Amino acid sequence: MCCPYFYLWYTLTALQQKDYNKENLELQRMEGIQTHIDIMKYWEGVERFTPQKLDGKSITFVQYQHKIPWRSLDNGNSLSGENHIYTIFLGIISFANIATLVAQMLQDSTSYQNNSELSDKSFLCTFQVDNNGKILSDTFAVPEYFLSIACLDQKNAYAKEWIDFIPVTRQKLQDAFQSWTQQIKTRTNPTVSLADLQELLSDIVTASGMETITNSLSNQIAILQGTIPASASRFSSSPHEAYDNTEVGTMENSDLSILRSFYLDDIRMVSNAMIREDVGAGLMNYLRSDYIGVRHDLRNDLSAVQRLSAPSMLSPARWPSSNSTALSLAQHVAVNIAVNTAVRDTDGLFSINGAQWAAKSTSQAEITDAPGLFSINGPPGTGKSTLLRDIISNVVTARAQLLAELPKPQDAFISSQTIEVDRYKYKVWTLQPQFLRHQIVIASSNNSAVENISKEIPRSSEVDSTYGLQYFADIATQINGEKSWGIGAAVLGNKNNCSTFFEKLLMKGDIERIGLESFLQGINTHSTWLEVTNNFKDALKEFSVLKDELQHFANQVEQVDMLRAQHKELKESVNGISKRLEEYNEKMRTAQDTLLQNQIAIEETIAKLRTPRPLWYVLVCDIFKEYTKYQEWSDTRLADMWHIGRLLKSNRKLKEKLLEMHREAFKFTFKLRPLVAALSDVTEQLNHSSKEVEVIKNKYEWYSPIPTQEFWGGQDNDIQLSSPWLHKQLETVRSKVFVEAMNLHYSFILHTKQEILNNIRSIRQALTGESTRQFKLFMKDLWSTFFMLVPSVSTTFASFSRLFSGLEERESIGWLLIDEAGQSAPQEALGAIYRSRRTIVVGDPLQIPPVVGISSTINDLLLEYYNINSEWSVLEQSVQTISDRANMYGTYVGDIWVGCPLRVHRRCIDPMFTLANQIAYDNLMIQGTSSISPAIVDVYPKTQWLDVRDQDFDGHWSRKEGMEALQIINGLIQRTGTLPDLYIISPFKSVAEKMRKLLRNSIRAPEGMLQTMLTEWVKKSVGTVHKFQGKQAQAVILLLGGNPSNTGAINWASRHPNILNVALTRAKYRFIVVGNHSIWSTRSYFSLLPTMIPIIEATN
Repeated sequence: MCCPYFYLWYTLTALQQKDYNKENLELQRMEGIQTHIDIMKYWEGVERFTPQKLDGKSITFVQYQHKIPWRSLDNGNSLSGENHIYTIFLGIISFANIATLVAQMLQDSTSYQNNSELSDKSFLCTFQVDNNGKILSDTFAVPEYFLSIACLDQKNAYAKEWIDFIPVTRQKLQDAFQSWTQQIKTRTNPTVSLADLQELLSDIVTASGMETITNSLSNQIAILQGTIPASASRFSSSPHEAYDNTEVGTMENSDLSILRSFYLDDIRMVSNAMIREDVGAGLMNYLRSDYIGVRHDLRNDLSAVQRLSAPSMLSPARWPSSNSTALSLAQHVAVNIAVNTAVRDTDGLFSINGAQWAAKSTSQAEITDAPGLFSINGPPGTGKSTLLRDIISNVVTARAQLLAELPKPQDAFISSQTIEVDRYKYKVWTLQPQFLRHQIVIASSNNSAVENISKEIPRSSEVDSTYGLQYFADIATQINGEKSWGIGAAVLGNKNNCSTFFEKLLMKGDIERIGLESFLQGINTHSTWLEVTNNFKDALKEFSVLKDELQHFANQVEQVDMLRAQHKELKESVNGISKRLEEYNEKMRTAQDTLLQNQIAIEETIAKLRTPRPLWYVLVCDIFKEYTKYQEWSDTRLADMWHIGRLLKSNRKLKEKLLEMHREAFKFTFKLRPLVAALSDVTEQLNHSSKEVEVIKNKYEWYSPIPTQEFWGGQDNDIQLSSPWLHKQLETVRSKVFVEAMNLHYSFILHTKQEILNNIRSIRQALTGESTRQFKLFMKDLWSTFFMLVPSVSTTFASFSRLFSGLEERESIGWLLIDEAGQSAPQEALGAIYRSRRTIVVGDPLQIPPVVGISSTINDLLLEYYNINSEWSVLEQSVQTISDRANMYGTYVGDIWVGCPLRVHRRCIDPMFTLANQIAYDNLMIQGTSSISPAIVDVYPKTQWLDVRDQDFDGHWSRKEGMEALQIINGLIQRTGTLPDLYIISPFKSVAEKMRKLLRNSIRAPEGMLQTMLTEWVKKSVGTVHKFQGKQAQAVILLLGGNPSNTGAINWASRHPNILNVALTRAKYRFIVVGNHSIWSTRSYFSLLPTMIPIIEATN
């Protein structure tokens, strides 16, 4: 018997081990949080060191006193009735010089890759003056990057803590400006002169401790002139706000926010939330280095594809486009995953949006409204926009289902509060909590990408008119400037966009135009709430009936497949056993025959032995003593007796064998009977199920063959081009569900117009007014009300935090749809993902990468400083790549894991499709493009490589190459009499600029065409690949350029497939390369072009 002390020791040890395990898990959790915080600190450092771009055509570079514009105003050049405000930028420096300067500080001989292409400019500091050149207070600011590199220059003194000295350096520069300002103000004439500005620049450089930076400045001073409204009170009392709220010159942003990163505040906000452990599932997945669990390769795992495309995963709504086509398989799977809350995998329950930890922490089979992150990999031409519209349709429908449960529409609101702003009282209504999770925000770093989607959504041409979708259509047409079915989306973002939208939305009525407020005040509801909700519920019920029927049909198809397999197996078993039984029967018959023959032989031999010898034979043998004959007779008898014995023995063995064969035959007969019965039953069931399948199969018009097991075993191309389980009536009903959902929203707005208008007026004031802090506590309710009116909003990440100011809580936005995520740097989406419950990330990492202004040298230093792996580097990763690696659903392109893949390409014909597919996508894409039209064949030159040999280069520009491109354009104009649908794309910005200039000067414009039209065509048709992301044209000219004496730039352009991939996939029908074949064809990826494109010697 064990000693009781042993049990005590064992118990204490177990408790200690349990405590140790708990402490270890807690330590791992804290280390993980700290890693996330360090990642965000690194991203914050990146934002600090990224130079702010100085841009705008109204900027004047000043080197002489007479160029000072406020001196010019004294000479009578001022426009009457206008006030001017001037933004002064001191210390103009190129991005290339900044990168080189930092490399020198770090004693690093490797400068930023392709420095010569970093032609953008930044500045050291800025402030503002008024009409008379007087300094405006509180306008001095220094870009974050200058503060950072000023501290970096003191690295030896500060050691690794240099970055923490930014506040000290900022104060030194502020003190230098204040000292200079005091000197100016004490003078008789406080007007700032050129000499004053030069003195200030010198003081700023001295205060920064970076005297050597003076040698890197390209111009000392730049001035931006802007006109503000001639309101004396506004101008004199608050010049900073006057500037802040007016679009000045051609600057993209109208205030001083260009001096600092758009993302710093959000990064700090999320970092603080992470410290508090107050972040949502989506952000946690985003910051996870890799997916933990079993990944499903949707390119190869057809069983997963079958589950995800099953009727049970079908969502109730679709975008009401023509039902002549349906989503392809991959699109269908992506939408199913995105809009469903959870799926059960063979390894357990996972949230389909990526919240695996949340899914596993609950015992429920389905997770209601589960938050998370889900990424979709969309190569060019694979229908990303189409897919996003389907997601939007289902989110709107989900909210409609909640609205339909209200006894009366006013029950959506809880109560109201009055807020006073500038002596105007706003009534704000709060909403029931269930209506605060359906906001849809479309965001991207690419402004044109999100604008394009938001402009497409309300367009009448994007919906089938037979559905009769009308949702404030006249107002929407007024807002969008083109015929629209309704207010489906709003292009917001910066304050100017918000002001423009609300001005058009709430426009006061006149004879031709009417705003929402006038419209609602002048209309009465035509239908009761009960009628509208019943119409919506009827549409949902119709969908449910069809879905149930489809699920039953799928079950029957599966049943038929299973029964056919069983029938085949049973038939094979029955045939096999029957064959064995027949073999045994044959053997038994043979044995019986042998036994019978033996028995006859025995009887005959016995009879022969029983026959006595004749008397005469005996007498003769006795008399003559014939011994030999006697002996023969005796031997014969003895042999007969032995023969009988052998036959008897053989028969005995045969009987034993026959008995054994009877036993075996009985066993087979015993086995055969139930198999025959089962085969009969299965045959009957198979016939019954097959008839049911045929009935439903013949009942509808299907988009593709019924997905039987034989179908799933077919060719990959056929499978991917299909739309399994979808038929036209089903798609019509799903479209009707969305239309009725919009009708329900329309009726809701009519029935609650006072509450809606109160909240719309309030959010307008919050987004466009001067005093907005009073609305902060109600922004979630105001935004949710706005989204009830306008289902979706688009914005850039740069404007996100300002647009959604007041929504600083985690998951305060319902749905975030990130478009062109491959173009967004990882930190740009951080605040947006933090604010969103569900994030759907759509993009392609193999097209245009993020444009990041930070140098590789500074980036590497920050990675080292925060001990961060390069998998988080802004120079190597994007929002898309980081989201992809957190996704359980995806595939591999080479050795890169990408998110849920869209595979059917419907843009380019060959050879562009095959080239891009091989160069970038590891043959992931499936060709779905229609054949080329004869008109294209007759007009456009054939796809070819025009080999231009030129040694006369201006930078990367070859005039001979430009003339070849010009000749092609002029030829097309001559043949068609119009400007061609064609892009001229170059890897180099300088080449694109010179090509635009050549076209403006030398193009043969079509007869009667205005110069403005020609200029606009040149502007939109020529550029680098960044200009054409998401666009397409009939033809593309790839103008290579590339100075042979600067092979580094050529190597840079060909290092990755992105540039060539984007150029190829813009061209629908024709692709013409213009450039030096011998140089470019030896480079990576470009070397594949000559294998599919003929090389033609240039004629010029």
